[in-house]
Amino acid sequence: MALLGDEDTKYLRESFAELRSDVTLTVVTREKSRLVLPGADAGDDAEDTSGEVKQIVDEVAAASERIKVTHVDAAADADRASTLAGAHLPAIVFGGAQSKGTLRYFGLPAGYEMSTLIATLMDLGSGEAMVPPEVSAELDKLTAPVHIQVFVTPG
Repeated sequence: MALLGDEDTKYLRESFAELRSDVTLTVVTREKSRLVLPGADAGDDAEDTSGEVKQIVDEVAAASERIKVTHVDAAADADRASTLAGAHLPAIVFGGAQSKGTLRYFGLPAGYEMSTLIATLMDLGSGEAMVPPEVSAELDKLTAPVHIQVFVTPG
């Protein structure tokens, strides 16, 4: 069953027609085990949204040939998953011609947060610098890694 309706998909196709460069999305999730052990603790699987994140990203990406998606299963490729997302799952790692550093989204981009996913894709695919030249010049002066976190909550 599709998570995005026909109107949503139409809107995304029209919006993504403006993309001038490719955007890559690496979706890091943990596949749920098909093995069920009686009496075993469900652990994080009860709260896991990996399946929904994969589906949303795949449906959004299907609206444009400019959006390329790769999936990484943390259970099958733990080292790569850890490098990309640390211990936070599910994660979406963004890349594009204009991006510098690592841009990641943790969690389920649904509801109000869907606009964050779409805006990021539009920014990265615009083919234009995302910050003014004077800001970029100041950032280029940094000599040590900087970790910036932005927390989003509706309302």
